[in-house]
Amino acid sequence: MFIVIDTNSVNGDLRLKGPAIKKLINKATEQGYKMCFPEVVVAEMEKHFHERIEVALRGLRKSAKTLDELLGVNALDERSVKKWESLREKYPKTIKSTIAKFGGLILKEPTISKKEVMLKAVNRKKPFQDSGKGLQDTLIWASILDLSKRYAERPSIIEPRIIFVTANHTDFCKSVALDLHDDLVEELENINVAPVVVKIVKSLDDASSMLLSHVDDIKYKETMAFLTGESFKNSELIVELEGKIQEKLPFTQLSNDDIGLSDSFEDPTVDMIHEDYVFQNVNVEPLSNGEIAVTINVSLTCLLDVFVTKYDAMHLEEYEGLSIYDHDWNNHYVAGQIERNIWFKASFITDNLRDISSFEIEPDETMNCLES
Repeated sequence: MFIVIDTNSVNGDLRLKGPAIKKLINKATEQGYKMCFPEVVVAEMEKHFHERIEVALRGLRKSAKTLDELLGVNALDERSVKKWESLREKYPKTIKSTIAKFGGLILKEPTISKKEVMLKAVNRKKPFQDSGKGLQDTLIWASILDLSKRYAERPSIIEPRIIFVTANHTDFCKSVALDLHDDLVEELENINVAPVVVKIVKSLDDASSMLLSHVDDIKYKETMAFLTGESFKNSELIVELEGKIQEKLPFTQLSNDDIGLSDSFEDPTVDMIHEDYVFQNVNVEPLSNGEIAVTINVSLTCLLDVFVTKYDAMHLEEYEGLSIYDHDWNNHYVAGQIERNIWFKASFITDNLRDISSFEIEPDETMNCLES
């Protein structure tokens, strides 16, 4: 049995170190699934990693130049830059090693011929789009077809054997119910594979949910009681959790939609946070190796750096709490700050309710929309 990963499902975690992928790896290993990365997916991961490092280095050099001009201080150590560039060049080898270490597979080039790809493109067969885009998706689907052939002529199968994780489900499904598009169903049936063999899900967490097996009820209940009771408020775990939040959030650029902020405030970036934490909506999932995956909502007040057009500045300063610290950032914008209470979703893995081995935090758009 296999779990096939699309690039878009790991774009936010290109090193494959986050809690979502670790949880899925754990459950997949427990239940005999192989984690699979088509060759084209690995190539796209390498491309995205290279691009992000390049953008970050350009930003560092630009900021260092500004500091040098204003303060006469060389803020950028070129030796460090060379080290970062060296690590960037090692990424292709590193990511392949990471996949191998957790028992994952890199699926080699699929058996589909160039002529078959051409005909699918010309006839706009899924996963090709009407615009003609979709070569990478077509190669991924071809890899899934190759995997599915081992389940041909097995009418007794009534549960999925291949779980495909992709946020780009519209190019593979015919509806929001995530049922396979008719073009793809036809391809499976042409090789005598029941369509039920392949199941599409939108996220790593959705894939993990499909792999739920027997859960230790006692451990689950004890953990929930701890995280929702008074003990949590005075625990080592909450101290470490708050420390992780304090490390992660400053200098993070947020999306206006995710935090329910008017588009008049451009490029909202966390400058600092107040420690007025409110925790709620705990979800716990015991893992087979004794670890526990936890998600929890946390709200806190953030001081955000923003840019506002000079045209809007006076109104926003008077009515929206904008504090301007540079009235002449450039010809069109002022620079300022605002305070907002923001809901986040924190995800982490712990083995003893004290130490956190993996941590992620992101704005909770649903919670923030309810608040705004």
